[in-house]
Amino acid sequence: MADPKLNIVFMMKHPYPHGMASTKIIQNIIDYLARFEDISMSVLSLRGGRIQYADNPAQGRYREVDYQTIGRGMPSGPGGLWTLFSYYRQGKQFITQQHQIDAKNLLFVYGYPGMDNLPMIRRARQLGYKVIFYITEDVDVQAYAPDMLARIQHASERFLARRICRYANAVLAISRHLLAKMESICQDRIPVRSHPISIRPVEYPHEPTPFHEPVRILYGGTFAEKDGVEILIEVFDRIAERHGKVELILTGKGSENRMKTILDRITRCRHRERIRYEGYIRSEEYYSFISNCDILCMIRTSSAFANTGFPFKLGEYLATGKPVIASRVSDVTEYLADRENAVLVEPDSVDALADAMDFLLSDPDRAGRIGLAGRKAAMESFSMDVVGEPLRRLLLSL
Repeated sequence: MADPKLNIVFMMKHPYPHGMASTKIIQNIIDYLARFEDISMSVLSLRGGRIQYADNPAQGRYREVDYQTIGRGMPSGPGGLWTLFSYYRQGKQFITQQHQIDAKNLLFVYGYPGMDNLPMIRRARQLGYKVIFYITEDVDVQAYAPDMLARIQHASERFLARRICRYANAVLAISRHLLAKMESICQDRIPVRSHPISIRPVEYPHEPTPFHEPVRILYGGTFAEKDGVEILIEVFDRIAERHGKVELILTGKGSENRMKTILDRITRCRHRERIRYEGYIRSEEYYSFISNCDILCMIRTSSAFANTGFPFKLGEYLATGKPVIASRVSDVTEYLADRENAVLVEPDSVDALADAMDFLLSDPDRAGRIGLAGRKAAMESFSMDVVGEPLRRLLLSL
């Protein structure tokens, strides 16, 4: 018997089509499901994310998928409340327009129900959509919201997270912590499944190369406080004293205040001339860029936030086949063993991170073997060829 036709609307609070981890997670799912002729997809981006990583058009078509961004530029203060009605109307209109009579309609929500998406979710359910939530962060440990709308949104998510079964037909979780938490809330009333981070093997076609001269140490990400980039910069200053031919490369983007903090910290470094900030790099160039670096640092602070989700960049880094330094947070040790397929360090430890860099720089041959073992671990655990099919079968079953 042939599988039913699926029509999936992805709804997320992040930029599309170009963005950071959250955007890439959705794109990986889309690219996998696009293999199947009986699946059609579209994307609704809500406000386009708080931090704009790229100049994304408000609507268009990307990799044969239609997308629309609504609410971009909405004021964050009280004035934003007056624009909500137009914002909700646009969102419900998109959901209605994408509905297909001859297909099983699914609304795939990245994140929790909340003030910013609940009217769209309700409209989808009225139209007969099945609703799936993908939970990647613990709303109970998120950082303090910076403005009024964000604080209202955060409060609404905390309230509705405990009532998620009222709106969901299934829930996915990125980590063991979140899986257990959702299972406790849902109590077998709906399917709750694990969906880990993902990589697309096609993005990593080249075999790893030996260390460059100077050796390129990389960090890429959002530069949030959880990432501990200041620690990395401090360690690099120490390492550069002992290893003359090394450089630190930073890529990505964070909030205005965080970027000012990071760039100010760089200016105080003794070896600041060996630190390069490359800014945001689009996915089309990003994977080639990181594959052309030598030691990749997936660092985190020891925070509740870091220990409840799971770092998406870890899969990307491992897949390059280059040696990875990773903090022992969340489920990292479920997939990796220290000095076998990665070098694991305690979060927040300057000494541990310095020792890890010393270890890899002092033995390039062993570093290369660790990198190849890390690539194998990533392909076995995170490849969309592995994690994509269970997701597709779940969507078909709803």
